[in-house]
Amino acid sequence: MVALIVALIALGLVIWLITSRQGQLDGLRNQAASLKQHVSQLADQSDQQSRRLKTIARHERHHAKTLATTRHQLNAVKKRNKHNTKSLTSIQNQLSAIKKRNQRLANEISGSQRSWQLRRIRALLLSANQAAQLQNNPKVALAALKLADQRVATLSDPNLLGLRKELAKEMGALRAVPTPDRAGIALKLSDASNRVDNLPLAQGVPKRFVSSGKSGKSTGNASAGSSGTSSGPSTQTNSKTAHNSGWAAHLKSAGLRALHTVGHSLGQLVTVRHSNNPPPQLMPPDRAAYLTQNIKLDLNNAQAAILQRQAKLYKKNLASALKWLKQYFDTSNSKVAGLINELRDLQNKNVKQHMPDISASLSTVNQLISKQTTAHSGSDGQHNGPSKPNSDAAGQ
Repeated sequence: MVALIVALIALGLVIWLITSRQGQLDGLRNQAASLKQHVSQLADQSDQQSRRLKTIARHERHHAKTLATTRHQLNAVKKRNKHNTKSLTSIQNQLSAIKKRNQRLANEISGSQRSWQLRRIRALLLSANQAAQLQNNPKVALAALKLADQRVATLSDPNLLGLRKELAKEMGALRAVPTPDRAGIALKLSDASNRVDNLPLAQGVPKRFVSSGKSGKSTGNASAGSSGTSSGPSTQTNSKTAHNSGWAAHLKSAGLRALHTVGHSLGQLVTVRHSNNPPPQLMPPDRAAYLTQNIKLDLNNAQAAILQRQAKLYKKNLASALKWLKQYFDTSNSKVAGLINELRDLQNKNVKQHMPDISASLSTVNQLISKQTTAHSGSDGQHNGPSKPNSDAAGQ
């Protein structure tokens, strides 16, 4: 019984053990199933992870290639940048050299323009000096100085104030020069030339000494009348003795009258005159036209000389015309004497203008041009020295 009970207890224990083990087995199976499921999930996840890793690996390889390409490109860019930097440095050096050359050219152009302006001013001053000293023309000289002063003013250079001061002084001196009435003198000479044709020439015997033939007749008649009247009463009133003495007195008075008549006639034929001047030279009528043309030519030359401001030539031609008039024309005639006096007055007029010295401004301009030329040549020597390194830098 006990054994049965023990057997039953053992069987119960076995059954309980079996049942509990079965539960455990079921639990283990369930755990194994869950583990299997979990493992499969882990496998799936592992597959996904591997696929992701493969994808990541592909991306990494692609990124590595891209990075390598980028690095290669970056190296190429760095090389290009380095080359470009060298080129930029060379270009900057060339630009710097070009700027220096442009500045030098600008300075040279500015200096050449100023030098050109100074040379134009010098040309005007030369014209003014020629007009004043050679042509004796203060108006032209003053106009040239005014133009020169205007050109100096356009330069706006304070270093040229001394030149402007000289120009102002010279223009004032030219304005003070008296100007003769050249047009009036030329018109008077033209009128004198027109009057030459009507002037009488000098004659061999003056008109007051030419006998008209009436004086001899009147003298003869007077002598006859006087002899008749004087003899008539003497023969009628006197006696024979008285007649003889009256006849002697009549003869004496008649002889005296005849002597007086002869002396008077001889006095009309011969005249003695005292003169300090040479006698007038006679001109044949066929050559009188040449004489008047010579005088008119002298007057016309004097007219041209006064208009051209040639005082010496003007006086020389007037002296020649006066010589012709005094030598070949009748100076006792009022027309000839009036023309001679008029020409003398014109000859005595002071037509020569005393020009002032206006060479100071010209000397000042010449000094300025000389200084600028010297400074320009010195600057050229300085620029020619450092120009070689700039060209070498540009070449590198």
